[in-house]
Amino acid sequence: MLHYILAMPVFFNNADFRNTRPDSGIGGNIKKLEEGQLPMETDEIYFSHLKEGHSFPAYLFSVSDDDASIYDRCTPSIGLQGPKRLEQRLSEEARQEPRPLSPLQLSNMSGMRAAIKMPEGCVLAKELIEMKAPSFSGDHLQMTIQVERKYIKNERKFVDMRIDVTNLDRQSDAISIRRTLVWSK
Repeated sequence: MLHYILAMPVFFNNADFRNTRPDSGIGGNIKKLEEGQLPMETDEIYFSHLKEGHSFPAYLFSVSDDDASIYDRCTPSIGLQGPKRLEQRLSEEARQEPRPLSPLQLSNMSGMRAAIKMPEGCVLAKELIEMKAPSFSGDHLQMTIQVERKYIKNERKFVDMRIDVTNLDRQSDAISIRRTLVWSK
């Protein structure tokens, strides 16, 4: 198993991401929340809304060939191309085989941002990525997010989340992520 540890501050804003969740058409303001209900579509999720053990609705996504090629064009300048260096040493026939997606394409924050409405200013404090099986362009993927723990340390609000990405086409777990965020609100 491959493990990647990312420990660097990353700031997020409220950019829009394509959401393919079946219930993504909900509109209007949420006036009153029922017991255990979280504001999913219109309101930001505040630290006080998060409950340990809560699982958010699954988020369905797929990485297209276009997305993969954009990633390949961008990463050589920052040294994250991974399998691409190996590809240069492969024969032409082997080069035609589909290449697995980078772990960074499966673990990026856009899926999490699309699945839950994080407040602006959240900071990624720590991330542990466990690769379980390869995924390829066009595979249908499902992301599930669970709040494992929330706590306050040095007057900062921390949230530990577990994100699991499952490859629905291959019926296998693709990646498991443990992410610690500094929650802004």
